[in-house]
Amino acid sequence: MEKASGNGREGWLTKSRAAATISLALVFIFMAIASGFNSNGGKVTIKDVYYPNANGDTLHAQLLIPANASSATPAPGIVNLHGGSDYLQTVGNFSMELARHGYVVLSIDGNRSGSSFYEAKAVTDGIADRTNGATIALEQLMSYKFVDQE
Repeated sequence: MEKASGNGREGWLTKSRAAATISLALVFIFMAIASGFNSNGGKVTIKDVYYPNANGDTLHAQLLIPANASSATPAPGIVNLHGGSDYLQTVGNFSMELARHGYVVLSIDGNRSGSSFYEAKAVTDGIADRTNGATIALEQLMSYKFVDQE
């Protein structure tokens, strides 16, 4: 009795493994391509930053630093804040485009948005930040030596 080649369970497993290997390789290739797009080919560094507000709550932001920004050659800075109850990724394309043009961008998750934590008790105590975190974000942005202070 001859063994059928590729028609039984072994053939199916071989094809499945090959398809899985190719799929996994494609995932990593496309992740690398997306990373290149997200960082403008490595010309923009993106960092997640966390910092406290006046109430001690933790605010989250992404800091986009163009390659030309350094303490020797500081770049102008921009605070980018989403509207409504969104999160910082909704303005990510704007932030990246600004960084590509040489601006240091601090794109923030406003109070009670995204990964920013904001204690609701502060609102009832009357000490709420009515700028949705923009004021403290500007202070944070200006604390970096690679941001032009003028």
